[in-house]
Amino acid sequence: MSLLVHVPGDPVPKARARVVGGRGVTPAKTREYERRVGVYALQARSEHQQSKPWSMLGWYRVEIRFCREEARGDLDNVAKSILDGLCGVLYLDDARVVSLVVERLYEGQVGAWVTVTEVPAPGGSPAPRKRPAARAPKADHPWRGRAALPAKGYRGGA
Repeated sequence: MSLLVHVPGDPVPKARARVVGGRGVTPAKTREYERRVGVYALQARSEHQQSKPWSMLGWYRVEIRFCREEARGDLDNVAKSILDGLCGVLYLDDARVVSLVVERLYEGQVGAWVTVTEVPAPGGSPAPRKRPAARAPKADHPWRGRAALPAKGYRGGA
């Protein structure tokens, strides 16, 4: 079972995360492109599901063909931004992709064409992992689970 996703517009290579306040932050241009990939993938999945359900827990082969306005940007960075955009839409995690073919075109319409095909589980592969549920706060700690810290003048006494 295969699904074809066409993402019009100039593909954006995955940019390195910038460290801001001790946290890695993905640049806005990359985030916007990943969201755009997700929107087109969701549209393709919903059209496909009218005839057959799509499993997000399988193993996948992904083929990417893209054409950019300029012949710049690493091939693997464009693939990474597309794979990350498909996460949560066509599969739960891009670790489920067992085969990846990427081709850059230098002539033709600007955009990306992505074919995602569900393949049989590779030999010795682990069972699909589900995301862990959020843990509830422990009730035995006095401040755990509280929404706010105590008032400034609080001294802990009666």
